[in-house]
Amino acid sequence: MKTRVMGRIVLLFSAVLACTVTFAMQPPPLPELNGVEAAITALRDPNEAAAKKAVDYLASRPAQAISPLMEIVRGGSAAPRGLMARFAALSPATRRALTALARTREETAITFLIDLMKNNFYAREADGSRVRYGLTTNNGCIVMPYLFGGAVAEALGETGDKRVVPVLQEAVRQGDYEVSARARAALARLGAFVPER
Repeated sequence: MKTRVMGRIVLLFSAVLACTVTFAMQPPPLPELNGVEAAITALRDPNEAAAKKAVDYLASRPAQAISPLMEIVRGGSAAPRGLMARFAALSPATRRALTALARTREETAITFLIDLMKNNFYAREADGSRVRYGLTTNNGCIVMPYLFGGAVAEALGETGDKRVVPVLQEAVRQGDYEVSARARAALARLGAFVPER
């Protein structure tokens, strides 16, 4: 009898403990997005759920959101050139702004992304030439992926617009490894022909 009672007490205690731990581990509530400015700020939020909510909010309000999203992306594309471009990370806010622009499916946003892709097939030196890697170069032998161009290619795949196919096919042919790989995935997502490199 005592064993059954002790077993029930242990079971009850375990259930209470499990509920307490589960409650304590709940993520904080997502911020309310009262306007485009609040959503733009939320793009920088380290909480992925809050940032995703901001992306969805902005994508559903293209008239107000496209211009500030383009500004964020322009800031992200102004990454250092040459040797410093190898170490420059793409900010989460820039990646999220690209995604929001693509999801608006608006003419202005798609044209902006196409033009951006045309100018970002590969990392460039300070003089505008393609970054070269190797023993006889100033950049060394470690090839770093060009994250910005790859993110633009990925965003183009999210547009669902067939007008982006030619620039993505060109990115497969001319782009650095990261850009080419992301462009291939974007073309596959669009159900378009994926050319050989």
